[in-house]
Amino acid sequence: MGADLRPLTAEDQCHRLEREVSEIVEEEAGSLQDTPLLRSRVAQAMDLALRALQVDYNVPVQRQLRYGPNLRFDGFFVKGSSEHMVEVKYCRSRANPIRLAESAQPLSAGITHYGWREVRIVLAVVFDDPNVDLAAEKRRLLDSLGIINAKLELVCNNFETLADRFGVGSQHA
Repeated sequence: MGADLRPLTAEDQCHRLEREVSEIVEEEAGSLQDTPLLRSRVAQAMDLALRALQVDYNVPVQRQLRYGPNLRFDGFFVKGSSEHMVEVKYCRSRANPIRLAESAQPLSAGITHYGWREVRIVLAVVFDDPNVDLAAEKRRLLDSLGIINAKLELVCNNFETLADRFGVGSQHA
């Protein structure tokens, strides 16, 4: 798989960010607007999550990739004999498991379609609310995401903790 990965174009990356932000705004039901600050926050959350994966898994992570005509994902890395596709999701507080499943489903379908046996999905969720109980939220989400027919690893982080960890400080959107 790795040799056939291609970087997303700048246009594709913009489109993915627009889609992510519109999903967040829609989920917040009018209490949040699409602003440059929100877009920046989402992009920074993605960067911080991918940095954390690099450090925690002790591997380099490729970013913003595509495979074939339709498979797009935020990151990719190899650890041992397994390849990992990464999807990062930004959530202000509690995560919507339906939104997360909809994000992981195309990756799961791609794994099945291409017959990949040693490919895992890493779903990295970054919570903006520092009061989210990450362990409880991870248990709740794993229960809900059991429907995905792929090897899934769920990683939950707090934005502020990641920002402090990587020395970029934090501001709440």
